[in-house]
Amino acid sequence: NDIRSPACKECWEAEEAGFESKRVRDNITFHETNRAIPTRKGEDMFFLELNLGNTCNLACRICHISASSKWRKDHKVLNPHFTDEQLDAEVLEYSKAYLDDSSIWKYLKEILPKIQQLDIYGGEPMLMKKQWEILDYCVKEGYASNQFMSFNTNGTIVTPKYIDILTSFHMSRIGFSLDGVGDRFHYLRYPGNWLTVNNNITKWVDTRKRIQQDSSKTNKLLLEIACTISVLNVMYVFEMLDYSLDRDIKLFISFVYNPVYLSITNLPEDVKPKVLAYIEEELGKRETFYSKNRAKDDLQHARTLQSFDEVRKIITTLKLPNESDPKEWTTFRRTTQLLDKSREQNFKYTFPRAEELYKVYKIT
Repeated sequence: NDIRSPACKECWEAEEAGFESKRVRDNITFHETNRAIPTRKGEDMFFLELNLGNTCNLACRICHISASSKWRKDHKVLNPHFTDEQLDAEVLEYSKAYLDDSSIWKYLKEILPKIQQLDIYGGEPMLMKKQWEILDYCVKEGYASNQFMSFNTNGTIVTPKYIDILTSFHMSRIGFSLDGVGDRFHYLRYPGNWLTVNNNITKWVDTRKRIQQDSSKTNKLLLEIACTISVLNVMYVFEMLDYSLDRDIKLFISFVYNPVYLSITNLPEDVKPKVLAYIEEELGKRETFYSKNRAKDDLQHARTLQSFDEVRKIITTLKLPNESDPKEWTTFRRTTQLLDKSREQNFKYTFPRAEELYKVYKIT
């Protein structure tokens, strides 16, 4: 009803910045999975989202200490005035709600019979051992057979047990957070190993195939790659598009708008048109090729067109009347060089196409 509840601050801010908010994405998900949004009665809950603290095994470039415990060292690099005690407190602040002795776990068991959809985020939720007890409880009590599970992971961890639990739900959506492939994956989602992640995604693709081919199975497994676009990887988005299409996985594009210096809206005014022209040209090539070689399967065809539309969101965003802030660009260059030195990485050699325009390492 366009009533701006303070609790919805993040979604309103995202939409005002020209980005697709979680509010909008959730409505799209309900539509794409052919589910009606339930009518809430009294205090009943049908949708449960768990953000399971900041326990994580990666320190992604687009992240920060509040969302990843692995960012502790880098937070110190960027904020040298922090003491070790302050860093420890900062890490704990965002994880304490989901410690094993938290009362939240007992409460969850009481409300699970009412829940129709579970969304689980981290940190990296694969590392949260206590939540596997809850999900296994859903399966054993029979709740899972009527529930939609949305699980987001960085793809670095998977076990047969976890696959078995997550695919026991009526419908499961596994979202892989990937911003690049190969060396660019390692740079963006440090210190992740691309071979490990690629092998794990292959296991999920094979699982989806087995479920589809088993006539006795009534559950569904949906796979999605969530690529977060920033000034770091915008010139390499087509690596993610091609990777997704080759595996028939839907690509979803989101944008960094915090930290502000990584937002593509803060690309310098002389750089933005060049990035825009590159995206438009490359997308046009793929659309032209695909019009002559479209998929035979209707669902695969639909996923391909949806993925093209996702990339088109970058074009729309770059055309927004947002003026870049030179101070934020200076922060981007400085921060990139500091983290490169700390992590023994190099933006110039990992993203040569972008460096040609950005001149992050230009000698001044």
